[in-house]
Amino acid sequence: MGMDLEKYFQLIEEVHSLSFMSLDDFQEDDDGGTFGFLNFLSDNGTENPQNQMMAKQLLRSLGEAIESLPEKERIVITLYYYEELNLKEIGEVLGLTESRISQLHSQAVIRLKVKMKSLAG
Repeated sequence: MGMDLEKYFQLIEEVHSLSFMSLDDFQEDDDGGTFGFLNFLSDNGTENPQNQMMAKQLLRSLGEAIESLPEKERIVITLYYYEELNLKEIGEVLGLTESRISQLHSQAVIRLKVKMKSLAG
């Protein structure tokens, strides 16, 4: 390797001490902040499987909560959030006033909040 025996043993000693560090250990940087070695290894561009599973469960629960709404409220929520119609347009579709659509929307949102909170525990 082109180095004398003393430098080789010194290099082995340096590498040995690094190879047995816990990934959960935190170190201090030059500014006094702490960082863990997992910070360097984790891929921040992807979600971990637990978060993905929780998000799927949340969407499933929200879908079930929407399905359990009274028909007019469910239609208002669907047209507003999925079809991106405004309250006036929804009123025209359903033959109701914009004010009534606003009331239905508010009632539906309150029902959904209650149902989602009860699921959260």
